[in-house]
Amino acid sequence: MEEEAWSSYFQKEGDLDFHYRIVQGSKNAKLLELLGADLYHLVRMYRYQFSVSSSRPKRALKEHRQIIDAIDARDPELAELLMRRHISAARRNIENKLNKVSETKGENNG
Repeated sequence: MEEEAWSSYFQKEGDLDFHYRIVQGSKNAKLLELLGADLYHLVRMYRYQFSVSSSRPKRALKEHRQIIDAIDARDPELAELLMRRHISAARRNIENKLNKVSETKGENNG
């Protein structure tokens, strides 16, 4: 991720994308299958769309570094825990954004 541009959560695709590299490094056939070409691009689109105008990119980068440190320390339990927290935080960010959009639409229709 570009550290200078906190306004959105953008990563280059393929081998330069943190999530893609983690899945590739896992050598987990199920994860590799789930992150097939179509799903991968859809996830990238949503990740970008739901991170604009939030503090999520900066926090996500910190989470990435913690995950990498756990992998580097060969601590799979910690790496898994941190990845689960990272995914949960991303999900909460998306849910919050969707709730705000719904509230805004409700105000405009009321």
